[in-house]
Amino acid sequence: MSYFDSIKHKASRRLLLIVGISVSLIITIVICLHSTSVIFPYKSESSSNDPSSSSTSSSSSFSPFSSKKSLKSPANTTLGFHKFFYINLDTRYDLDDIIQLQSDVAGITPDLWPAMKVSDLTLKGLPPSAGEWPKEPSGMLACLRSHANIWRQMLKEKWGSVLILEADSAWDVNVRQMMANFADALQDALPAFSAMNITNSKAAPHGNPKDYVATENDPYMAQHWDILQFGGCFEKKERAKYKHVYYDPTAHRKPIPYADGSELGPHERAIRWQNELMCTTAYAITPTGARKLLLRMSLQLNTPVDGLISELVREDKLRAYSTTPNVFIQWQYRDGLGSNNKNSDISKFKPGDDASQEARNKMWALARKEMKIWQYNGLFSTSGFLHPALGGQAEQLYGIVPS
Repeated sequence: MSYFDSIKHKASRRLLLIVGISVSLIITIVICLHSTSVIFPYKSESSSNDPSSSSTSSSSSFSPFSSKKSLKSPANTTLGFHKFFYINLDTRYDLDDIIQLQSDVAGITPDLWPAMKVSDLTLKGLPPSAGEWPKEPSGMLACLRSHANIWRQMLKEKWGSVLILEADSAWDVNVRQMMANFADALQDALPAFSAMNITNSKAAPHGNPKDYVATENDPYMAQHWDILQFGGCFEKKERAKYKHVYYDPTAHRKPIPYADGSELGPHERAIRWQNELMCTTAYAITPTGARKLLLRMSLQLNTPVDGLISELVREDKLRAYSTTPNVFIQWQYRDGLGSNNKNSDISKFKPGDDASQEARNKMWALARKEMKIWQYNGLFSTSGFLHPALGGQAEQLYGIVPS
């Protein structure tokens, strides 16, 4: 071997040695990083300023063991549910119009579910009553029967999950992203609640945290709850400590009060385990939830639909969760337009004069200028929609920014 061949051979050996060491180092780093991401995928504590963070507050905290999946289905036109309905009377075409206008700008497709009319009810078709028998069917009973018809059909058709809205529901233009963020956070919240091992309630979060697996066909893990409330009212302090706070850029800009006396910061939402559910503006139900509600309804019809649901939740017969602030809220006609009595289908409509003629003229002038005859029900004042779908059409068509 010549002198030059010897030098060339030594250089090749050095190069191979350097390459080998580099490859080994890279493999080691990749393995370490992969192991870390599997063992410690989430932080149990977080800052509200971190868009990727979330936190669970209660008597204990827990970080999920399994990897969380970012799913596409919660942002589809049915918001990831197998069926998506809004309940409305065939005489309230004004509500149909508003549902369609909001759906159009938000890109969702709720189907109409015909509401029961009082005239369609007969006392013979109602279950026995433990108290005084109603003298005639009422709007309250017709409303309850309308919801129950969906529950019954859900069991008949084997639907996996149903989202139900009332016809006066309102939402944000970005409701699809809101629901995607909620579904993502639910994958953290439910296993965390389950890991707390709450033993004083039959409706407590249950199961092994590793069993909570979300899929595109079941993004909300429906086997682990009976009802999810997205449009509630009158939040109670009980169980409010069982909350999971997460960052949602589509949520309110200002801090809002939370049921336990604390505050949710800007763009923060909380998923909580509920002890009572009032208002049925928007809720999702599973087959198990539908079975429980139909069974309770067969006993007696002595309460409004939200009262019936709340009764079972309080008695630990329904496993229920909700989100604060609401994703769906209730709208009504603006004060001063002479239409206040149109805001309820349970009460009989009587044309009202809720303002003087002069004041009403001013309100109508403002309504025409803004192309807006709606306002939000005061019960939902903390929702803080950034881009209300109610004003979305006027903004897109005429550049009128919702006030």
